[in-house]
Amino acid sequence: STLAPENMAVAADLARMRVVVGDMENARLAIDNILKTPSLAPLIRNQIGAILAQMGDIDRAITVLTGENNPPSPMLADLYILQKPRAKAEGGGLVPLASRDELQKFFLTLNTASERSGSDVLYGPGIRIELPPMQDPVLQVTLTVTEDELFHILFFGTANEPRGRLLRATMERGWRFYDPVRSEYVPPYHDGDDDDDDDRFSSLDDDDDD
Repeated sequence: STLAPENMAVAADLARMRVVVGDMENARLAIDNILKTPSLAPLIRNQIGAILAQMGDIDRAITVLTGENNPPSPMLADLYILQKPRAKAEGGGLVPLASRDELQKFFLTLNTASERSGSDVLYGPGIRIELPPMQDPVLQVTLTVTEDELFHILFFGTANEPRGRLLRATMERGWRFYDPVRSEYVPPYHDGDDDDDDDRFSSLDDDDDD
């Protein structure tokens, strides 16, 4: 049976808690039940996409996020996976972002923190961060955009701040935002002599060397 709209947020949060305790089977059953509902609200769709990405089911997360009534934004996505790519010359793949404690301290500088001790979910201005349960060091985290305008300021900055705090701080650490819908990094990631970086980000590497 389908869920009433007022129960969607509760059901999605319960599904996420199933993942936290490692009950993947019942988490999937809960998600299946939520997805039976026609015309899911964008916020719930994004939340389910984030849970699926956290479970490692990227293909299904993409399917959910690119639903018929939820086309991707032409500028910024609704969900990113924060990663640190390893150079191809060094074998490719991913490098851990940081320890769990270091990540939480980093996001705290961006006014982003958990609402209760021990929670894997951090809330900040325009964003929700989800850490993989019981993983340390952390390989990747899921970032869901909750307020487009606030996230745009964090990412692109303002007239007086040409680079947003979040974008600058993550790039200084070699982290990139992976858009699972478009299968691309933002800013674009390249090795060596590649020269196809987006003009909006082209000066950042030079800034980091100062």
